[in-house]
Amino acid sequence: MDEWLYQRRCNESERKLMDLNKGLKAFANHKAHILMTHYFEFIRNTRYAWCWFLGSESAAMWSVYGNQGVAIATTIARIRQIFAKGGRSASFGQMFYVEVCQGQVIGLNPGEPEHQKFILQPHFMKRKEYASEREVRFIGYGPENRKKGGIVLNAIDPNDWIQQIKFWPKLTSSEEAALSTAVKRAAPNIQCFKSDLLTGENDSVFDENGAEAAMAATDEKSWADNSDGIPSFLKQHEC
Repeated sequence: MDEWLYQRRCNESERKLMDLNKGLKAFANHKAHILMTHYFEFIRNTRYAWCWFLGSESAAMWSVYGNQGVAIATTIARIRQIFAKGGRSASFGQMFYVEVCQGQVIGLNPGEPEHQKFILQPHFMKRKEYASEREVRFIGYGPENRKKGGIVLNAIDPNDWIQQIKFWPKLTSSEEAALSTAVKRAAPNIQCFKSDLLTGENDSVFDENGAEAAMAATDEKSWADNSDGIPSFLKQHEC
């Protein structure tokens, strides 16, 4: 790999510098840094990440990534199958979260076999600040995309890989019905429904006329002036 990086990725001045200092121990670290830089540049341009959240639904993920959107549920086996069907290879893994302090990675030990694989696969590493995302990734491989785009899996039927589609929890019932109908036209075998996360017994949103807003204001007033009949000590009692 070093020879390939030297011949194909290093520029002429870098090759000359390495040739002139060949055999010098003092230059070894600098040479390693040059090759490492080109290696990671190649990795960055030939690995294509498809990022997922591992496990059941998350209120944080709905708030950050799914606000007024949808969540798609699937399985590892289904995704592996569509990569194979699309004629592409892919690897799968959970993210390894590390602490970074002043540019230095803490918690990554090159001497541990479990950590060694992450040194050459930085696309499976992320800062600990993102650990709540519980991210897993499918990494596809392909030629360098000069336009910084992605790769496309051709001729893939959504029924092959999507198990469920969950709509944003705050949709109205009419919006849920309209979206479900649209999905069923294209993919009749996929379950789709509104998420029940972040909702209570009455999870409808305010209507266009503001009826629920007016009702809420009335409730607040009766709570404040005790006209709702609730004993006042129940409103002030502290655990």
